[in-house]
Amino acid sequence: MKALFLKDLYALKESRMLLVLTVFLALVMGCMGNIAFVQSYVAAISAVLVLNVINYDELDNGYSFLFTLPISRRQYVMEKYGFGLTTAFAGWCAILILSKLASLFSTESLGMAGWMVSVCVLFAMLLMQALLIPVQFKFGGQKGKIAILLVFAASFGCAMFVVKVIGGSLDEGFLMLWEFFSECSLLQILGTGIVAIAIAGAVSFFCSLRIMDHKAF
Repeated sequence: MKALFLKDLYALKESRMLLVLTVFLALVMGCMGNIAFVQSYVAAISAVLVLNVINYDELDNGYSFLFTLPISRRQYVMEKYGFGLTTAFAGWCAILILSKLASLFSTESLGMAGWMVSVCVLFAMLLMQALLIPVQFKFGGQKGKIAILLVFAASFGCAMFVVKVIGGSLDEGFLMLWEFFSECSLLQILGTGIVAIAIAGAVSFFCSLRIMDHKAF
């Protein structure tokens, strides 16, 4: 698994320009005082890096070569989730650093609310990975990109529907959700998020494992 992890790190070299542009754009937008953009943009890029390395493995019948090596499909799936966790936490650390730098150039500051938002961003990244990794394993390549877009659209539509149901309108729904989370302590958000991530991650892992077990190369 260590060799697979190192292979994925080397594969990220193919995305180095994307990473450089991400940091540069985040710094520019942060200096303009747009901390929310910094958090959401860096989070989205960090969450999908693991999908890029899975896509690289699929190119040119890569799976056929990989599984001639002494690794099992279970180990392969485990490594991808471990790599996803690594990129998510690395992205989260980058978000905290960039947000802190951005606060030096604006009137905004992280504060307790900012820390709570940053924790929610981390949970959102992990949930996004739990949702998208099985989709990438199932469809792969071009079909996977279309499937991921459909998943994003469906998730966004469901979220908007739930928010509207909660408040009667989108504005009222978002306001009620913000008030609800503002009243929660950081410990409550952490506890709820960890439980949700653990359940989603376990379901996602076993779905991915089942998909890979039934794939023919």
